[in-house]
Amino acid sequence: MLVLTQWGDRWAVDSPVLVRRHSCGRPVQVDLVCYHCGQPVTHDTIQAELA
Repeated sequence: MLVLTQWGDRWAVDSPVLVRRHSCGRPVQVDLVCYHCGQPVTHDTIQAELA
């Protein structure tokens, strides 16, 4: 849900209605990283294959 909200705040509205803050006080920003290696997940690092 946070990823969808972040996308909507960026692309669907002029200004977000709600700012979500982490316990450190900074606005929450979700970044996708690989669970196994910790590297960022981008369109360049993903390979699709049939199961």
